This record gives sequence, structure tokens and C-alpha cells, in this order.
Amino acid sequence: MDMFDEKTLYNNMENKQTKNAETENSAVSLFIKYMERHNENATFKDIRRDPNKEANADIMATGEGYTKTFFEIKSTKAKEKYWGRISFGEILSALDAVKKGYDYFFVIIRVEQTDNDFQFICPEKAKYRPCLTLEEMLTFTNGKFSFGIDFIVRYNTKGNNLLTYAEDTDDYQSYTIDNLKEKRVLIEMISKNDHS
Repeated sequence: MDMFDEKTLYNNMENKQTKNAETENSAVSLFIKYMERHNENATFKDIRRDPNKEANADIMATGEGYTKTFFEIKSTKAKEKYWGRISFGEILSALDAVKKGYDYFFVIIRVEQTDNDFQFICPEKAKYRPCLTLEEMLTFTNGKFSFGIDFIVRYNTKGNNLLTYAEDTDDYQSYTIDNLKEKRVLIEMISKNDHS
């Protein structure tokens, strides 16, 4: 039997997507529980499947201390480095936050094998640890521009549920807020077909 036949490839892809979905579900659930524990007067809602959501994000927070805040969760089980993508829809939501009167953050969570075991991946110098601004995420983008912008982080264990970014010799600082604003028309055009 050909190990690269169409059925095998399809099954492998299905398995990978299922594992990715499980990791994302775990990360979203863990973050909501974490935030509820630390913010008793706020409400955190999973809005991933809400067709009327105001921003391209996973979670919306409202209540005391939150005018309206959106969180995009990036989840991984990677042990040493994490590759991911910021979709153009997420970029537009982050760029439009001030204009539309909400806050928008990215949160990177490494999920372990057990349900309640997780760590945030976050630089020590982040302004709102463990929540990262678009500008902070862009310092780790690698210049690839196709239905989103790829990012790569390598990390070191520091404890306290936080993993800090490792200093890296590769130059990932390819994008800035300014050059995304310059590309905005292209981003808007492509994001109309972006459902991530």
C-alpha cells in the first residue's frame, strides 16, 4: 500500500486539525478560568462561533475594568519554540481597536498534557503581561505575508506560569504598525476570504 495515498493524507490532516482544535479549546477554556479567578467583577465569553462578533477574536471581556476587551488566543503544545500566524482579520481588529473603542490583545498559551497545566509565553518587558499588543506580537513576525503574518517565538522557562521569549539571533522584526497601515488595502482585500 502507498503510504502517501490520498486517504492516508486526508486522515493525517484530519488528525492534525483535531489535535489543533483540542489544544485551542483547552487554551481558551484555561484562559477564561484564569481570568475569572483574577477578575471577579468581569465576564469572559467565548465568541469564536458568534457570527455577529465585533472583532476577530476568541474571547470578549466586559464588566468592571473592561470597557470592552477582545483576546485572540494562540495555543501550542510546543516545548522549545512556537510557530503561529496572525490572520489579517486579527490584524484589522487590532488596528481598529482605538477607532472602534475597544481593547485588543493576543495571548500565547502553551498547553501541557493535563487539562489544568498551562503556561503563558510572554516577554518580561510586555506592558500588560500576559496579554500582548499587536506591536509586541509584530516583533516576532518573520516577513511571510500570505493570508496573515507568520510569527516564531523561542522560549526559556522562567516559572510563575510565564515562559519568556529567548533572545534570538534571527531577525524577526519585519513588520511594524506603520507598514501594516501602508498595506491596509491589501490586508482588507485578502481578509475578506480569511476565515481563521
